Amino acid sequence: VWVLVLVNAGGAPFAVVQVQRRFAPEAVSHSLALAASLDAQGYSVSDIIHILMAEGGQA
Repeated sequence: VWVLVLVNAGGAPFAVVQVQRRFAPEAVSHSLALAASLDAQGYSVSDIIHILMAEGGQA
């Protein structure tokens, strides 16, 4: 199982945004590009996390 986890500046994990049975680099790349795009558009960290989780993560 592969898990994409966001961590805070102190290195502590705080959100699982994606869980995959097998590694899918295109899905990870998509999530990172989406997060960067949303950040550039001014979305809050909380909103970005919720959007990423809705796309393929688990709470």
